[in-house]
Formats: sequence, structure tokens, C-alpha cells
Amino acid sequence: MSTSSLILFNKPYGVQSQFRDDSNNDHTTLSEFFTDKSLRVAGRLDATSEGLLILTSDGRINKAITHPPKAPSRIHQRPIKGINKARLT
Repeated sequence: MSTSSLILFNKPYGVQSQFRDDSNNDHTTLSEFFTDKSLRVAGRLDATSEGLLILTSDGRINKAITHPPKAPSRIHQRPIKGINKARLT
């Protein structure tokens, strides 16, 4: 039985939610934070956002998170000029 990894990563602003930069534009990617080749990203965040990103080496966990019928509900919070806190769903 092999062990699997589950990582909760607070993705910083400016980092792409992938392990390699196919655009050849020298963007910061997850490979600068993680060396485990078995990790896969469960979800995505834009490079211009920051927040929780889940990485796992377990395909079942990844599918449970990313498969649309089983996807957890998401709440996105973004600052809006003139409003202290706005909740968009």
C-alpha cells in the first residue's frame, strides 16, 4: 500500500496554479514550492489571486474535489472599492 499526500497551500499572489510555465514567460509556478512529481492540483486559482489551493497525490481525492457533481460549494470573496467586505457566490 502506498502513501498519498494531501497539502493545503496558501497560494501567494503572482504564482500560477500549475507546475510548469508553458508560455515561456518566466512565471512563478508551483514547482518552485514543491518537488514531489506525484502531486496534482485539485482546482485552480488565477495567478492574480491568492488563497487555499489543494494539492494531492491521491486520484480519488482529486476527483472528489474537482468532479462537478461532487464539487463542494465555493464562496469567493473579493474586495470592492467602497465596500468593506463583499461576498459573491
